[in-house]
Amino acid sequence: MLLSVEIPVLRGFLTGSEATEWTQNIITDPETGSLLQSLVEGDFEAVLLSPQVIDVLTGDDSCREGEDIEAYLERRLLLYLTADDDDDDQQSNRELTVMAIAVSCLHLFAQSNWTGPPLSFHVWDLLPSSLMSSQNPQLLMEGIQSSLLLDGESVYSLVVNPFLLLLARVILTKVAPRMERLQLLPWWTLRYVNLHQQILEARSLLLLSLARCSMDKVLKCQSALSDQRSLAIQFYLESAYISLTYYEYRAAKDHINRAKELSGLHINMTGVLGKRTRFQEKFLAQLILEVKRQEDEVDQRFSETTPTPQASLPKDYHLDDDTVLDHISLAEPDQYQLPDLSAEEQALILGVCADFQKNNPVHKLTAEELLAFTSCILSQPKFWSVEVTALCLRTKLERGRSRCVERAMMQTQAIVDHFEDKSCPVSERLKVFYCCQVPPRWAVQKLLASLLIDLGCISSALLLYEKLELWEDAVVCYERLGQHGKNAEAWNNLSTAYIRLQMKTKAFRTLQEALKCNYEHWQIWENFIVVSTDVGDFAEAIKAYHRLMDLRENYKDVQILQILVRAVVENLTDSQGAQAGSLTPKLKELLGRVSARHSSDAEIWRQYATLYGGGHSSNPDDSEKALQFLSKAHRCEIQASGWEKDPVLFKDVITRAINMGKVSISCSEKKSNPAEALQMLSSSRLSLRSLATKAKQIHTDVATGEVHADLQDGVAALEQLITELQELSGKLRNQSQ
Repeated sequence: MLLSVEIPVLRGFLTGSEATEWTQNIITDPETGSLLQSLVEGDFEAVLLSPQVIDVLTGDDSCREGEDIEAYLERRLLLYLTADDDDDDQQSNRELTVMAIAVSCLHLFAQSNWTGPPLSFHVWDLLPSSLMSSQNPQLLMEGIQSSLLLDGESVYSLVVNPFLLLLARVILTKVAPRMERLQLLPWWTLRYVNLHQQILEARSLLLLSLARCSMDKVLKCQSALSDQRSLAIQFYLESAYISLTYYEYRAAKDHINRAKELSGLHINMTGVLGKRTRFQEKFLAQLILEVKRQEDEVDQRFSETTPTPQASLPKDYHLDDDTVLDHISLAEPDQYQLPDLSAEEQALILGVCADFQKNNPVHKLTAEELLAFTSCILSQPKFWSVEVTALCLRTKLERGRSRCVERAMMQTQAIVDHFEDKSCPVSERLKVFYCCQVPPRWAVQKLLASLLIDLGCISSALLLYEKLELWEDAVVCYERLGQHGKNAEAWNNLSTAYIRLQMKTKAFRTLQEALKCNYEHWQIWENFIVVSTDVGDFAEAIKAYHRLMDLRENYKDVQILQILVRAVVENLTDSQGAQAGSLTPKLKELLGRVSARHSSDAEIWRQYATLYGGGHSSNPDDSEKALQFLSKAHRCEIQASGWEKDPVLFKDVITRAINMGKVSISCSEKKSNPAEALQMLSSSRLSLRSLATKAKQIHTDVATGEVHADLQDGVAALEQLITELQELSGKLRNQSQ
C-alpha cells in the first residue's frame, strides 16, 4: 500500500490510473491525504505550513534549556513517530506525514538555491517561538550552518534557507530508522546527499558513505521498480552523478550503462556531411550525436512526464552571427532526425555527456563532441532542468570563442534572471531535476561574472563577485581595473578582499598605497591599524593610532592598545625583525595622549600601568608611576555603574584592588622618606577599606550573616591586606616621630 504512495511522490506527479486509485483506496486518513495531495501537486509550502506539520514541529512550544536546533527537531519528530498507537494504519500515516515533510524540505531547498523562484514564506515560521526567543536569529543561523558542516567542510555562506536542508537531514539520517514501512525512503536520502554535497567546499566522506548505503537499500527494492522503468532510469542516473562527484568513474559508467539498457536508446557520436558557415559552398564532415531507439521500443513510450510549455522555459538565444550558422545545415537532414525524446531520455543523454566529459581531457575535439550533445538536447526544448543544464554547458564551451562569447553572456544572464521569474512554477522546474545535475544559482552567477570579464566588463563582474563573496576573483578584478594611483577607495576595497582571503601582508601594502592617495580617510586608517597590528608592524600601528586621534575626536581602540602594550612589554619581534621593546618611549607617548583624552577608562590606565612595569619594575620611579595609574584605574572602575550588584564583576574588582594594594606596599618599601611612604599606604588602605565595606553591605546574606560565597575569599584577602597595611603604616608613623 505504501509503495503506491512512494512511487508517485518520487516521480513528482500522479498518472491518470494512479490518481483514481489514490483517492479511492490508498489514502485512508484525510489529514495525511491532504498533505500528500499538496505534495504531488507541487504545493510544498502548503505541506510545511499545514496545521498538522506545524503541530509536529512546534507541539506545546517548549524548548529544553541548552537544546540546539538539530536536537530539538530530532526530539519533536521522534515524539510524533513513537506516539502510543496500536493502529498500524495510523502509524503508516505518521510515517507518510514525516516523509512528506522531508520531501517538501528538499524540494523547497532546491527551489531556494537551484531552480527558483524565491520562496514566498519565511522558514522561521516553522519553529516554536520559545526556540526563536532563546537565541537571536544570527546565533540560530550559525547553529544551522554548524550542523550542516561535515568532515570539517564548511557550507557556502550564501546558501538560502539552510534550515530546510537541516530538517530533511534530521528526518533522513536520524529519524529514518523509525520509518521502516517506507521501502524507498533511502532514495530521498540519496537526493539529500546530492544537494548537501553541492553546498560544501569539498567532498565529504560521510556523505559518500551515506550515499553508498542508500543506493544499496534502493537496489534491494528493485522488484518494486520492475514496472517503473522511467523511475529506474532516474535512479541509475542519480547514482551515476553521485559516483562522478566522488571520482568513482567505473561505478558511474556502470550506472549509465544500466540506464541506457533500460531506455533502449542507442547514443553514438558520428560524422555527417554538413555546413557550419553561411558562405560555405561544399558540405564537409561535421560531428553530430545520433540517437536511435531499438526497433521494439519505437511505440512504447514509458514516461508520462508532460513537457513544459516552451514559453515558460528560459529563452535559448540565437547566435545571430554574420558568418557562423546557428545550427549545422545537414546534407541529408531526414536521415538523422531525432526521435521525440522523453524527459528521462533527455536526462540520459545529459548523463552520457557528463560521463564523457569527466573521462576525457579538455581539448578542442572534446569540446566539439560535447557541443554535439548540447545541440541534440536543445533541439527539443521540453523540460526546465534539462534545458538549463544544457544551456549552461553550451555557454561554458562557447566562452572561449570570439563569435560566441556574447551569446554565451546573454544566455547566462537570461538563466540568472529566470530564477526570479514566477511564470514557470517550481513543479515544472523540478521535473527530472535530481537526475540532471542543474548548477546551483551561485555557480551560474559566477559563470556570468567570468563571461563579463571576457567581454571586458570588469566593473560589472566585480559587483557580482563581491555579491557572491568570491574574494579571490574580486582581487583579480581590482588588479585588472588598474584602479591604482588616485583612487583610494579602490585600494581600500582591494585590501578588504585581501583581508577576507587572510592575505594580511598584501592587504597591509595595499592600504599603504591607499593612504598615499588620501591621508584624511579615517576608514582607511582604521583598516590600516588593524592590519598593521595583525602583521606585527607595531611602529606603523602606533603612528596610525595617533593619526586616527587627529582625525576623530573620540577615537579609542582598547584591544589595539592591549596588543601593542603586550608586544612592547614582552619585547616581541616585529614584522621587520626588530624588537618591539625599542618602541617603549613612543608607546608611552601614545598612552599619555590616549589617557588624557579618555581619563575615565579604567582599562587604558591599567595598560598604561603595565607599560611602566605594573609596579614590579627595577626602576622605583616607573613602579611609582604604575601605582598612580593603577589607583586611577581603580577610581574609574568603582565610579562606573552596575558592577557592584554582580558578584562576578565585584570579585574581579577585588582581585585588581588587592594587586594595587600589594604594589603600594612594594613601592613604599623603596621610599627613603617615611612620610611619602605613609601617604602611599594610607591612600591604598582607604580604597581597600571602602571596597570591603561595600561588599559586606551589598552581598551579605541577611539570614546567615555571611558574605556571598563568590566573594568570601576575596573579602577575606582584602581584610588581611588592610591589616598588613595598617601594621606597616603604624611602623612608619613610629619612624617619622
